[in-house]
Amino acid sequence: MVESFHHQLKAAIKAYSDCSNSLEHLPLILLGIQSTIKKEVGHTPAELVYGTALTLPEQMIEPVSPQDLPDPAKYVHRLRTAMSNLSPAAPRQQNVASQVPKDINTWIHVFVRNDGTPSQLQPPYSGPYKVLKKEPKYFVLDIGGKRNTVSVDRLKKAYIKEVLPSVPSVPQMDSTTPVNTSDSAQPWHTKLGRTVH
Repeated sequence: MVESFHHQLKAAIKAYSDCSNSLEHLPLILLGIQSTIKKEVGHTPAELVYGTALTLPEQMIEPVSPQDLPDPAKYVHRLRTAMSNLSPAAPRQQNVASQVPKDINTWIHVFVRNDGTPSQLQPPYSGPYKVLKKEPKYFVLDIGGKRNTVSVDRLKKAYIKEVLPSVPSVPQMDSTTPVNTSDSAQPWHTKLGRTVH
């Protein structure tokens, strides 16, 4: 049964006229295969796996007698009456809070959101860029040495660490000066701020 499954599946997919959209038909095809009685075993694959037959879509709908069907003229009349009683809803006043950060006027450097359809490896923001001028709706930025105007909606604050003046990690010694190995040597500080004795 398993050996011939791929042949049966391939034939069922080819039976549909629209083979380019076969993924859409796949659930119905698989349901049909699972509920078809195999003559070798006398049962459906679903009965062998689950111990019971699958409920097919046609078994979920109860048949309706013609007497129970509503009169189309009455249905149309009820529908027209209901549609004529509908009134358009009045527009609501929306108070949308501004999404502009409160500390936006203190920003010195910013990232700019890359709009458009991004490529797979493109970062969502570029930068950081220095802010040259601040207006309520836009900032003027220094991007590659040019002044560019960018809306505040596309900006994100850049947290840049202040660069400390570099301190040599090894003290420079004169080759003629003798090295003092006594414990009274002055401690010095590394670039990261650690004290070395």
